[in-house]
Amino acid sequence: MSFDVLIEQTIGLETVDVDTRLFRLFRDYHCHINNMPVVVPEGTLTDLASVPRAAKIIIDDDDPHILRAAVLHDWLYQNHGHVIDKDGHLLASLTRRECDDILQEAMRCCRATWPERAVVYLAVRIGGWVPWNKPNERKTAMRATFRAVQAEESIT
Repeated sequence: MSFDVLIEQTIGLETVDVDTRLFRLFRDYHCHINNMPVVVPEGTLTDLASVPRAAKIIIDDDDPHILRAAVLHDWLYQNHGHVIDKDGHLLASLTRRECDDILQEAMRCCRATWPERAVVYLAVRIGGWVPWNKPNERKTAMRATFRAVQAEESIT
């Protein structure tokens, strides 16, 4: 299945923890997948693009052409492919491959080059099964880091 993806050009991210590259959306992030409005909600935690070391020769993991697409992809993985609206209604159920295909199309929408898209897509197809099969563990770890940083900030 092919996807038509439109992504908002700006994204509101704040750093939660530099060491673990954890970020938080400080406002909703709006996208469209096949004309279906999708909102990645404010407060969503993301580690952005987890680019394997070997791929960093080709891919800059801070490249905005990749990061905006990665936020959508992280949210899709965190929800195990369930696209949910703000009221909690299920809009679509996607497979892992479909989520990865959406990432690739979102990167194209963000003007990532063909080599960037190919390397990132290959990386998520090879290694994406780990976070896909353990979405709750990943979410729990991200939230624990977020809470620890919040607690540290309230002490200082």
